[in-house]
Amino acid sequence: MASDRHSNKFFGNSVSLSGNHIIVGAYYDNVLDGNGFLAALAGSAYIFRRNNSGEWNEVQKLVASDRASNDHFGYSVCISGDNLVVGAPYEDEDATGENTLAYSGSAYAFRRSGDGTWNQIQKIVSTERIQGEYTGVSVGITGNYVIAGTLVYDKSTSVEKIDDEPEAAYIFEACDPSGSADPDNIIENGDFGDCILSPWSVYNDPDAGVTCDALLTNGKCIMQVFNPSSSSQYWDVLLTQELSAAQIDRLEKDATYNLSFDARAIHPKTCRISFERNEDPWTPLLDEIVTIGTEMQSYSYEFVAHTIWSAMELTFQVGIDATPVILDNVRLVKVTSPTINNEVNNIAIGIFLNPASDYFEVSSGKLASISLYNSLGNLVRKLKTDNNNNRIPVADLPDGLYFIEISSGNTVSVQRIVIQH
Repeated sequence: MASDRHSNKFFGNSVSLSGNHIIVGAYYDNVLDGNGFLAALAGSAYIFRRNNSGEWNEVQKLVASDRASNDHFGYSVCISGDNLVVGAPYEDEDATGENTLAYSGSAYAFRRSGDGTWNQIQKIVSTERIQGEYTGVSVGITGNYVIAGTLVYDKSTSVEKIDDEPEAAYIFEACDPSGSADPDNIIENGDFGDCILSPWSVYNDPDAGVTCDALLTNGKCIMQVFNPSSSSQYWDVLLTQELSAAQIDRLEKDATYNLSFDARAIHPKTCRISFERNEDPWTPLLDEIVTIGTEMQSYSYEFVAHTIWSAMELTFQVGIDATPVILDNVRLVKVTSPTINNEVNNIAIGIFLNPASDYFEVSSGKLASISLYNSLGNLVRKLKTDNNNNRIPVADLPDGLYFIEISSGNTVSVQRIVIQH
């Protein structure tokens, strides 16, 4: 029994056991809110621990950090080791405590600290957040994953239909922020390692009848179209990052930039990539149509920033069908030549197959070594030779601009080459 039991608490409506701990929900409990006022039916949950004699003792009462009347916190519970989750299907606000949507629902994740105290670590809401969806009517937790079920409802009237099967469930994965810094990258959170999508956002054009969403898992972004468009030419479903003023300030007019990213699709899929003005007439500096294959590979495109606008964005338009696309390591960097410390002179050389696909050849009267650098100045190939004709394989390298450093004794020459498969 609860230590503070009273009538109509509904203590025991939900229970879950893991090892020596039991959690019991009491979703009709009246508790005090953060301001000390009574929050009727806000709900609570109780933790019991089994001692060495086999007796179960209450060790903690849990309430939501943003508890409010009629939230029904404790309607569902689940515990697994040092982690637990509590559903509050009648809760109204998003994870920040704003943007009220009646009965959109939520779940709360707790973790046990070293001193045995259970602390709330996150409020979980669905990415859709639909009024009357009751997210958290059922919950589960195992390892790094939480699942939260919803209740079927009539979207026109928001009337519950509790005799039907659940409409949907949302799966969430825990992750730790990478904390990695990429000072050359103008795009923020390009490795999707910060556990949140921001500053990326997903756009769905309501007139197209198509919906798309993004999920972060294992440090990658999965773009999934749920309701495909009936128009074979419709592109207005996209993952976008609108550049901040600080990001735009880093761009240099007439400088060359390289956009690279890793991607794969569950099935081959045609996508559009654009770096453009973020206002009408949406003028692009980069506009590419690319077919994403089923194996994760790197894609690279170069463009000249002939104009810098006050509003700019990078977009991945993932098409109109329901094939998921996985994106990672999105980088936008200024192209720089490799630093050459040697005396630079002109050497009589010939470069054949430029742009190159599988290989290119270098011909010169006297060569000591050939080095190939990518646009960031990183060495990707080096060949020592005494021959006049030298074939350099590049089939495994991403598309983009590269620099060939050709040395002969104390003289060095740098040439540009484009790799395009």
